Amino acid sequence: LLDRLGTEISFGHHYASIGVILEKKLTARHWETAFEFWSYTLQAHFIAALLGLTRLLDKKHGTVSLNRLQSEVKSKAGQFAEMNPAEVRNQLLPYIGKEIEELRMMVKPLKKQRDQMLAHNAPELTLSHRDWNIP
Repeated sequence: LLDRLGTEISFGHHYASIGVILEKKLTARHWETAFEFWSYTLQAHFIAALLGLTRLLDKKHGTVSLNRLQSEVKSKAGQFAEMNPAEVRNQLLPYIGKEIEELRMMVKPLKKQRDQMLAHNAPELTLSHRDWNIP
């Protein structure tokens, strides 16, 4: 689970980094030559980063998420080398819960945007909605 969470975070960061670097390197000539291509390319990188990050906070059972990390730690409380089960339950789990909640609050606006991008979560929005930047 930790490896998978790390991979998801890494992919999200990777896409965001590519988008930022690409945006900085594009010149007026690039934009003039292929405006639509670069617009969609940048948008695709940022959307991929958005999807990766917000996916980590999904609450659906069975998804690879930070919520699952908390339940995994709880179920394996007796297997920690440097903490006894009571310490895991009384110290580590509250700490993990607090960190996840802080991250959830930071990502809340992004998650709302992600949920609206998925048709089944926002059937009232169309592809021409202004937030999507699709001409």
